[in-house]
Amino acid sequence: MASFCRAFGWMNLLAVSTQLALPTAPPWFHDAYEQTALVQQPTYNQKGHPAGLMRVDSVLGTNLFLQGYSKSPVVYGAFPSMHCGWPFILMLYYTGQYQGLCIGYAMLLAWAAMYLKHHYLTDILGGWAYAYLAMKLADFGNLQVSTKDTEIKMSS
Repeated sequence: MASFCRAFGWMNLLAVSTQLALPTAPPWFHDAYEQTALVQQPTYNQKGHPAGLMRVDSVLGTNLFLQGYSKSPVVYGAFPSMHCGWPFILMLYYTGQYQGLCIGYAMLLAWAAMYLKHHYLTDILGGWAYAYLAMKLADFGNLQVSTKDTEIKMSS
């Protein structure tokens, strides 16, 4: 469990650092702004948009997703996709009898992220890569700690 927590922390730290250092617009942004004549250039004060989830709001007769996504502080944070990184890291760590369900969920979420125009395929693959890298970083920390413990025991 400790390794998973370290990996989850590393993954989020690396992802948010990347999103702030290299802002990346999601597909809905391209649809809304690049395909139309711009009255003004977008800024970092840009509000988020629910994209394909507006259809869900329409069916349910609510504005739940519109309100939620318009409050997002990181609009240009499409790469890497943590929507897809989080279930992928769970899939990497969970090896129980329901691992097939975890794999299916990770794949379904990846498809939904693209279908709803929140992420490109590269964003999803990036999220998976960050999850894998974070797992390896957490395991490397485990190896270093256990090696030091062994050295201490051997010297005393």
